[in-house]
Amino acid sequence: MANKIPKSMFSKWLIDMNNLKADSFHQWIFYPGMLFGSMDTWWGKTGNRSGPHEGLDICYYEDLKGKMHRIGPTTKIAAMYHGIVYNISDDDFIGQSIYVIHPQFKNCSGDTLCTVYAHARAYEGILEGTAIHVSDIIAEVADFRKAGSSMTDHLHLSMAYLPAQISKTNMNWKTMANPDMVTLLNPLDYIECRYNLKAYRK
Repeated sequence: MANKIPKSMFSKWLIDMNNLKADSFHQWIFYPGMLFGSMDTWWGKTGNRSGPHEGLDICYYEDLKGKMHRIGPTTKIAAMYHGIVYNISDDDFIGQSIYVIHPQFKNCSGDTLCTVYAHARAYEGILEGTAIHVSDIIAEVADFRKAGSSMTDHLHLSMAYLPAQISKTNMNWKTMANPDMVTLLNPLDYIECRYNLKAYRK
């Protein structure tokens, strides 16, 4: 039997743990290329992705006066739900991708929910097999400039149901982009947050 995934307070924790309220946080801003399933890019010169976006890019937010801000390196990242760190992959071209499985949430096929926090650096003590509680800080956004990237610092968040036969060694972005191996979910459907969608602007 499938277990319904409740909405997470992930946005609130991101705001509170990183003191974004000091900027009079009002809402997140998403451009088309940041959204789940988008075939567009949103950084630099806009263009096309090689495949549908596997998740949600979190970067910009607006204050109560309409002024734009953005998150930066060392932004603290909390776990969406209770879980176990399944893999910490270095195939992320910016930093690390932290894969957390949530055995309490399964779909009708018995596949297990996994949340992925990418372009990040795992906190000290966060290792494969580490049990984590909801809202625990598990990582921080990587420094894109130190990684040699001209992209704007941001967090990539993915959610997917994983079949039991996927091994830790196969937990990478090639697998995440393969619909025959995983069932991707739209993170915006599972995060309690205020946001606005805007057309791309340079």
